[in-house]
Amino acid sequence: MKNLLSIISNTFTSNDNSTINAINIQCSFNPLDKVVELYECLLASEREKVELLKKGNQ
Repeated sequence: MKNLLSIISNTFTSNDNSTINAINIQCSFNPLDKVVELYECLLASEREKVELLKKGNQ
């Protein structure tokens, strides 16, 4: 197995950028904005849950 991997790694060369471009993933949105959006949704849900629990205990 080690010899096979050595042969593959020694014979594979890519002189163009197509391999690099195929691996490069570019998001169409800002991931940090998405995290903030999901956190705000979670926070709103937790606030709603707290209000429902307060109403249920009264």
